[in-house]
Amino acid sequence: MKRLLIVGLGNYTFPNTRHSVGQMFVDYFRTGHPTSQWILDSSVGGWISSYTSSISRQRENVTVEVALFKPREFMNESGRSVGKMVRKLDLRRNGPGWENNVLIVHDEMERELGKVSMKTGGASGGHNGIKSVIGHLGLDSFPRLRIGISRPPLNSPSDVSSYVLAKFSRKELEVLDETVWPKAEAEVEKWISGRV
Repeated sequence: MKRLLIVGLGNYTFPNTRHSVGQMFVDYFRTGHPTSQWILDSSVGGWISSYTSSISRQRENVTVEVALFKPREFMNESGRSVGKMVRKLDLRRNGPGWENNVLIVHDEMERELGKVSMKTGGASGGHNGIKSVIGHLGLDSFPRLRIGISRPPLNSPSDVSSYVLAKFSRKELEVLDETVWPKAEAEVEKWISGRV
């Protein structure tokens, strides 16, 4: 059985905010799959939900276990929980390239709200959650799904920290529901199929 891990980054103390859009997406993704309930696992420091799927590949069915994970850490410490989850699932047993079975979903200020893009590896781009994951996994080559949240408007009284920790407006939530979530889900499904 193939095991995959999808991590939604966020600040658990600030749910449903721009900085927690990764966790919001994982919640959305879970509703479309026959997953287990969210369970808080203190041994890894986060919430886990999983499902098993059978994917057809070249006349055979491959069983895939997909674990969804939301770290219960502050954003800049989330790598610790991700590292524990990787160990719990024993993902490193697959040898070189194991990190391609871990997808990190996170907010991206350099992209407009509504934009979704995959990235394979690279530096953190100033994102403290990604920086923490890189530090705890000891590599930067894992794939990421970046969800645009835009930058604060120019001349805004809001600094970056206040902006990312603020909740989405009603109009922004509509963009997430109508545009972002379907795009992001399609990217994740494509990633899952590509890992089989």
